[in-house]
Amino acid sequence: MAKMVFFSKYKSLKNDFSSLHELEEAADFLDLLVLGLESGGSLKNSFDMALFQIPKNKLREEGLKVLFYCDSGMSFREAAFQCSQDQCSHVPFKEILEKLTLSLRLGTPILQNMTFMASHFRQQALTRLEELAQTVPVKMIFPLVFFLFPVIFILLGAGAINDFFQSFSFGF
Repeated sequence: MAKMVFFSKYKSLKNDFSSLHELEEAADFLDLLVLGLESGGSLKNSFDMALFQIPKNKLREEGLKVLFYCDSGMSFREAAFQCSQDQCSHVPFKEILEKLTLSLRLGTPILQNMTFMASHFRQQALTRLEELAQTVPVKMIFPLVFFLFPVIFILLGAGAINDFFQSFSFGF
């Protein structure tokens, strides 16, 4: 029973860190996309170049689906919309696709939206990291009380007990 509680907490912590990692990856991808767009590239080419600059992961796999739909004859807007409607394993990337589709449909500036989203993802990651950091003192109480403090008391007490016996020894 105790093992299951420990492993479920470990899995929960692992999921928290993987979601943090996904947010950071999405923000980095958006920065690369904005960089490509600012340098004068088209949206599809900038998307393609940004996608191949990031390491192989879920975000890249989902992005390759968009490029596959584009290569099969769909426009970029249709491909992004199609992928945003599909089951997406990378939640921040799905949000990116939804915002891209909305920007293309409404004609709003993509650069401003993507820059704002990158800062938003970074802020979300920072907030989650701060929330995790706030739980650390509570999680450290058990090891401190049951492992570290007794060792300190034994080390300090052993010297005091030794001095006590030496001071009251009557030549034995």
